[in-house]
Amino acid sequence: MRIRPATVEEAPTIAVIHVAAWREAYRGLMSSEFLASLSVEKERSNGRRR
Repeated sequence: MRIRPATVEEAPTIAVIHVAAWREAYRGLMSSEFLASLSVEKERSNGRRR
């Protein structure tokens, strides 16, 4: 297995995966309202600052 830094071109896909993973992993542990409020667009912009 090779691990490498993500590229800018991969950011949209990573954002979708991140939001979906949070919604699945925290279902029943966090409010459904909070999980529904997670935004792929917001995650994309957060990723640009990392």
